[in-house]
Amino acid sequence: MKRLILISYILFICSIGSFAQEPTIIKQAAQQQIDELQRKNAEQNEMILQMSRDIAQLQKECEQMQQARLEEKSDIKNQIDTWFTIFSIIISVVIAVLGVVAPLVINRNNVEHIEKTIEEIRQEVENAKQVALTAEKAAKAAEKSRLFAKAYAEDDSYKKIRIYTDIIKMDDKEVKAFINRGMSYRKLGKNENALNDYNQAIKIDPNSAVAYRHRGIFKIFMKQYDEAIEDYSKAIQLDESYAKAYKARAKAYKKRNGASDVENAISDYSKAIYLDSQFAEAYYDRGLLREKNNNIDEALDDYRQAILINPKYTAVYNSRAHTYLKKNEFSNAIKDIRMALSLAPGEAKYIDTFGEIYLAMNELDNALQYFSLAILLQESKIRYEHRAKCYEAFALRETDETKKLDYLAKAEFDRNKAQELKKKTQKEENEESGEDKECEKLC
Repeated sequence: MKRLILISYILFICSIGSFAQEPTIIKQAAQQQIDELQRKNAEQNEMILQMSRDIAQLQKECEQMQQARLEEKSDIKNQIDTWFTIFSIIISVVIAVLGVVAPLVINRNNVEHIEKTIEEIRQEVENAKQVALTAEKAAKAAEKSRLFAKAYAEDDSYKKIRIYTDIIKMDDKEVKAFINRGMSYRKLGKNENALNDYNQAIKIDPNSAVAYRHRGIFKIFMKQYDEAIEDYSKAIQLDESYAKAYKARAKAYKKRNGASDVENAISDYSKAIYLDSQFAEAYYDRGLLREKNNNIDEALDDYRQAILINPKYTAVYNSRAHTYLKKNEFSNAIKDIRMALSLAPGEAKYIDTFGEIYLAMNELDNALQYFSLAILLQESKIRYEHRAKCYEAFALRETDETKKLDYLAKAEFDRNKAQELKKKTQKEENEESGEDKECEKLC
């Protein structure tokens, strides 16, 4: 721009100096100079544009270089971070390896120490598992014991069955629960269920002498004496010191009552007593069998021994009273029956025995009073028969024909009543009930 102004100024001076020259020459020269200036101006403009383009290109290249440097810087930073991480990991691994290996390198005995420590830890874990398992078993056993005690205290057979079923749900290998539930089923007359439970108990434990003995008790109840003896014999085979199995087999022999069964029964009772010198029930049952064979003195010895072992054994007092009655030792008989009644007041069968003693003593009024009271408390075939005998004794000594006929009519009524009663005698019922309770206790 300055250059253009300078040129214009020179042209102006020249035009003034050559004002006198001819116009044509001046115009040509001026035109040439103008053209030359325009040409140079155009070249300069072209140079300026080219320089602008070059400057723009340089700026673009600078920006690209700056971006490239930024990216390169970022890559370098990432690489540094990556290598730092890898280096940290390597250092950590080296330190860890050195922490384990160094002691081993320094002292080889540490290997044994580490192995011992590992074994101790393993043993502690095993002990902890064992303690937990023992605690679980103890809790389970305590709950089963509680349920068994609850069932034993329960008189309702249906409730007993539910309790034993709960125990079986808790432990389906609990032999005692099957045995006791079988007894409850038997009391309800559900004999098939009872037999299934006894069989299951034996299936669970084929070496259970107790299970065979209890199935034998069931077989006696079903009057299957041969099968009962087989079960008792199996129980004895499994456990030759099982005194209660000998006693039970003796009872089966006595029930079967074959040619040699009495001797076999006495032999088994004696074996039971040999195995258990405090077995009061075996002494008592052997005494009953000896009395049946008219071995009165031996029977009295067995009763005496049973009472020495168990002074509250009421059934023995009652049986010994009958034995004394056979010997006409009325005072001893009355003494024993009074003892039985003091231990079991209101027991109908003991009151009936009192009537028998008074009948033997020909004290008919007292006898009639006791027989009638016994019948009132609990009817049974034998009690009606006893009172019928009492009425017949009244008739024999009665001189008044009308009263005699009245006594005979009463005696006939009682005998007919006795025939109507088909159930077992109360003595047999109580013996079986007592045996069931004993079995449940043992289980």
